[in-house]
Amino acid sequence: MKVKLCKYALIERMKETLRSRHSHEQKHGKFFRPALGVLGALALGAAVYFGPGLMNISTGNGQDPETSQSAEHPNHSNVTATVFWVGESESDDNDQIHNRASAWIDDWVGAYGGIDGEDDRCNYKPCAFTPQENPFYFALPYNDLDDSGNQKSSAKNIPWYNPNIAKDQTQLRNYWIKVTSNGKTAYGQWGDVGPFGEEDFDYVFGNAKPQEKRAGLDLSPAMAEYLVIDGRGQADWTFVYAKDVPAGPWKEIVTR
Repeated sequence: MKVKLCKYALIERMKETLRSRHSHEQKHGKFFRPALGVLGALALGAAVYFGPGLMNISTGNGQDPETSQSAEHPNHSNVTATVFWVGESESDDNDQIHNRASAWIDDWVGAYGGIDGEDDRCNYKPCAFTPQENPFYFALPYNDLDDSGNQKSSAKNIPWYNPNIAKDQTQLRNYWIKVTSNGKTAYGQWGDVGPFGEEDFDYVFGNAKPQEKRAGLDLSPAMAEYLVIDGRGQADWTFVYAKDVPAGPWKEIVTR
C-alpha cells in the first residue's frame, strides 16, 4: 500500500508544480496550454509505468464491490451440479471426503454455526439454528493454495488476483457466482473446493469443460432448493462481481 500511495504522491507533486507555474504565468499574461499538455503526458506516463494498480486498488479477496471491472467472466453451460453441505460426513457419494472442514477453514462447522443438512429447512436455512455464514454457498474444483497452504503459481492467473494479499491466504473464498437452472437464478459465495478435484483451472476460469465427468459444481442445500435441484441437475453458471449481485435470500447473511 505504501508503494501505491507514493505513486499518487508523485503525481500530485507534478500537478502542484505545474499549478504554481500556471499561476505565475497567468499573472504575466501568458497562456498555460503547453503546461497542461505536459501534465497530461506526465500523468499518463506515470499510470503506464506504475501499472493498473495505480488506478484501481482492490481490497479483501480481490473484489471491489464499489467499482466496475473490465474483465469478462466466461459462462459455463450445462454443467452437472450436485449437492453438498457444511458438516457432511464422508461416504461413497463424495469419495470419502467429509465436509466438517473446508479447503480453507479447519472447523467449518464451527464457523458456520452447525451442520447444514438437506433436511429440516426453514426459509433456505436450517430450522435448528441461524447460520453465521451465507447458506448460499458452492464449491468449484480449483484451489489457489497447495497442500502446504502456500499459493500455487497458477493463482497469479486468477482474473481478480491481488498481489497485496498474503501468499498463504486464499483469493477465492466468498467470491460470488450466478447459477441458472430450471428457469430460476440464484447467487452464492465460494465456500469450498470440489467436487472431486482442485486443479481444474482451465474449466473454472476458462472455457474448458470440467475434467471430472461426474460433476463440475457443488451447490449448498439452499442453492439447490432455490433452483429446484434434487441431488443432481444441470446448470449454467458464471462469476459475478459483488456489486452486481441483486437482492434476494442470498443477501440476508453475507460471509465476509
